[in-house]
Amino acid sequence: MSPRLQNPGTSPSKMRGRRQIFVALALLVAACGREDERFEAWTSCGMSDIGDDAPGECMCRGVERCDAVVGGNWLGLGSESFRVCGIESGDCVIAAFGEIEGGGAASTCRIPLGLDVCSGVLTLEDLDGYCESRFGCNLLMESCPADLLGCPP
Repeated sequence: MSPRLQNPGTSPSKMRGRRQIFVALALLVAACGREDERFEAWTSCGMSDIGDDAPGECMCRGVERCDAVVGGNWLGLGSESFRVCGIESGDCVIAAFGEIEGGGAASTCRIPLGLDVCSGVLTLEDLDGYCESRFGCNLLMESCPADLLGCPP
């Protein structure tokens, strides 16, 4: 390529950065036109296990796009589960439940549409600051409701 045709501002790293910005803007534009919706059926992403990120990536994409997905993660001594319930007032509404050694807590999370909150595998930590506690319970003592990931009314 001749020196006149080269653009010094298009290094591979700058192109990746520009591509990421473009994708984020496209998601925000797509999200802005969505009306309130309550999901009735869900696509299962499955549960992520150590070394298996496919279910986590499915959940991350589902939350970012606010698609009707359900899934979670196995932890060393527990698990985290998520259900995308729908869209309400410009937010993606998510039911979340986390448990360690039987003790659990359910939350309702509201993420602004198009916001990318996770980095490969969705975790409760990713949703910190967007959630309100719904209830606590103990799976071993059978004090939990039957539908832990019930969507809020």
